[in-house]
Amino acid sequence: MPSPSLVVSAETAGLGNRLKSWVSAMRLGNEARVCWPVNKNMPATFDELFANDAAIDAVPSGATEYSS
Repeated sequence: MPSPSLVVSAETAGLGNRLKSWVSAMRLGNEARVCWPVNKNMPATFDELFANDAAIDAVPSGATEYSS
């Protein structure tokens, strides 16, 4: 089975679960992105924690969404 071109991690739990989901997305697809909503489980934005451009605002149409 070929890998999807884009996999988006859309986990909404705490930091550990989000990181686990993101790593899984990296293993599943050719390109991995993170949809990282701020909520009571994670009060910090992705950009406040990490210095890279993996975050996106919404899951694009046609992407494979991964949530653990």
